[in-house]
Amino acid sequence: MLTKIREIIQTRRSVLITLFTRYSLYSVAIVESFLLPKLIDNYNYSQFEYYKNFIFLFPNFLLGSYSGYVYFRYVNGVDYYKQLFQIGSAVTLALAIIGSLILQNYYLIIPFIAINIYTLSEQKLKIERRFTPIFAFKPILSILSVSLAAITYFYNPILYRYDWSIFLVFGVGFIIWILVFGLGRQDFPISIKFNKIAILRYVSMVKIILTGILASFLFSLMMFFERYYIKQYYPDFLPTYSLAFNFSQIIVVLLSAVSYITSVELGERVKTINRQKLIESFKLAFYVFLVIFAMFTLFIYFIQPFYPKFEYLKSITFIITYSKGFFFLIGTISHLAVYNDFNTKMFLFLLKISIINIAIIYGLIYLNTDILFLLIVDSVFVIIYSIYILHIVFNKIDYAKIKLQQNAV
Repeated sequence: MLTKIREIIQTRRSVLITLFTRYSLYSVAIVESFLLPKLIDNYNYSQFEYYKNFIFLFPNFLLGSYSGYVYFRYVNGVDYYKQLFQIGSAVTLALAIIGSLILQNYYLIIPFIAINIYTLSEQKLKIERRFTPIFAFKPILSILSVSLAAITYFYNPILYRYDWSIFLVFGVGFIIWILVFGLGRQDFPISIKFNKIAILRYVSMVKIILTGILASFLFSLMMFFERYYIKQYYPDFLPTYSLAFNFSQIIVVLLSAVSYITSVELGERVKTINRQKLIESFKLAFYVFLVIFAMFTLFIYFIQPFYPKFEYLKSITFIITYSKGFFFLIGTISHLAVYNDFNTKMFLFLLKISIINIAIIYGLIYLNTDILFLLIVDSVFVIIYSIYILHIVFNKIDYAKIKLQQNAV
């Protein structure tokens, strides 16, 4: 009994330390959100944020192999990390070259490679509960972003260009990340020799999670589509949207930290989940979310006067935050839908409403609709998808049956 209590205390202590580390490190990114738009002009700021967000989408082009690795590790108890990293790195190199050629922006090759290699190695760090190196990567990028902007701001603001800034931030940031945390060959098992078994294992990691990751990829693309159509049809609002999006990350960071840990926690006890306790825990989390969101809204109201050049900042921040915040709240338990093989259903549902959403958005753009109304339409789309995932987790998964199968084993 005492041993069990000690284990619970140790686990809770570990979770609290991990959350504190995440929040401490990501506070740097929040500082970046406030400072960067004050240090560079609106054009470079909006372009920097546009391409930065596209770079963060790039790991999705690996088609979920990294999520498949986690699935096999928890559900089947096998470790294919070496194959994941080796094949994934080769695929990354090819994709980075192709992507930069399509976009005709060669500054993106290194950022594309850096973000994918980070994502691949992240899976091993996650399994080993080495959360600090994982959480530190993006804050390092934030420090470099602000540093480069500040140097040019005080020396000669005209010298700042978003393209070389992206190149340096991701390239130098990745090297610093490796050196600071002493990451070595065990984390980056590089090899140019591939055999049939390695390739088949990599393909199996893609196949097992493909529809699930396609759902995640499609959702990410839809979020980027929002930024894309603003850039194409409402360019004057792109700087405001970029700033509002960054402010919304305050809520996202608070929730995604919990989600990140629960993906491990739920994975380790996926076969012993109690549905009623899960519902009670989520209700409590939802109430906490409402309080945090109210405080956040008040905070944005008070800081808005410091950014007079960003029209509709309060309204756009509010719209972006409540929908995406709710989605990331669902993310604290959505891993259960993946672990219980609801990937295909989530993808097909998301595909249907995405087609409808895009059709409506382009119709509204044709009618010259106000940007705020378009963002509200997008937010409704996010809420609908979030509620669907919630429906799966609470109403579709048979937790009693899972327990019986586990007991039978």
